[in-house]
Amino acid sequence: LATAKDRWLYFVKNAGSLKFIPASLAREPYIHQAFDIANQAGLSDEELEAQEKRFDFIRLQRGSIAKALHDGMAQGREEGLEKGLELGREQGRRRMALEIAAQLLDILDDAAIAAKTGLPETEIADLRRSQ
Repeated sequence: LATAKDRWLYFVKNAGSLKFIPASLAREPYIHQAFDIANQAGLSDEELEAQEKRFDFIRLQRGSIAKALHDGMAQGREEGLEKGLELGREQGRRRMALEIAAQLLDILDDAAIAAKTGLPETEIADLRRSQ
């Protein structure tokens, strides 16, 4: 079975008696489909219906998995966006508090600035030293 032609001729002559795809035939790209078709041709109507029900079940399961993956990713993006926005808001509030604290350094003591901005006194003291 050196050539594609040899492999296909072997398959056509022996398809009815093959129980599995020999390794020498498996190299041919469409031999698996042909083997499935040959197997289905020998099935009774009841067997074909049962096989179709199995295929439907598999398709439904794959669809369910794909939908769950899509929904999970969408939920993850939404949660990530919400967390990112909250983090951004928190950073903005902190930056604003530091700007206000910097403006109050020459007017108020560290305790009063901390009370007004919500920043810890140690951070106000560090800010005072850095200016």
